[in-house]
Amino acid sequence: MKPMTDQEAARWEKKRQQGQLRFTVIFGILLWGLPVGLIWPVAMSAILGWKFTFPFRALSMAVFMFGGIFFGRRLWNSFERRYAARAKAIADRQSE
Repeated sequence: MKPMTDQEAARWEKKRQQGQLRFTVIFGILLWGLPVGLIWPVAMSAILGWKFTFPFRALSMAVFMFGGIFFGRRLWNSFERRYAARAKAIADRQSE
């Protein structure tokens, strides 16, 4: 795993201060789940000829927004691992 650069770490520290819940809501639900939930039923209707009904749209929105929780948490954990790898690399350099 590639450690974060100094610039990435500075950005992550700002986002990290907001907390995991806020990060998950913004980046998982609002910035991933909502757009995908809006685009997916339109794409499936166009590509596969599915009927573009309200229940279909509502279900896809709910499913992808729920999936956004998992996406956001996974993204958070990925950033945390890279941040920890950076901290370990810095500590290793200082101990040499």
